[in-house]
Amino acid sequence: RRQRQMCIRDRYQRRVRGTSMSSLALNPFRSQVLHWYRLLLRTGKNWKNPEEAQYILNETRTLFRKNQALKNPQDIQAKVFEAEARYQLGQHYNIPYPRPYYAPPRAVAEQITQHNVKPAYMHSNDAYQ
Repeated sequence: RRQRQMCIRDRYQRRVRGTSMSSLALNPFRSQVLHWYRLLLRTGKNWKNPEEAQYILNETRTLFRKNQALKNPQDIQAKVFEAEARYQLGQHYNIPYPRPYYAPPRAVAEQITQHNVKPAYMHSNDAYQ
């Protein structure tokens, strides 16, 4: 058993050496990003309505490709949070489209601007600006 563990560790180290350690160090969110990408694609493939399923697949591919050049860990973390929020809202309400923000009826107009109240799951939506 110990020999098997050493063999697995050696294969892992060779794989890491094959890729540059700097790329792993630069993007600590790589595994999270790949997890959400795969999960969202799987969700799109298993969605009930074919039109909505196609929307999920297109939106996932578009947004992940648009954000693939991000280097700042805070920006990457914000995008991962956005993906998680949109996934959870879509699963809960069975609607894949981003939900617009609802302002309370008595809110003061000066306090409510789209810039101030834009929810985390709407940052990548260009139509909401």
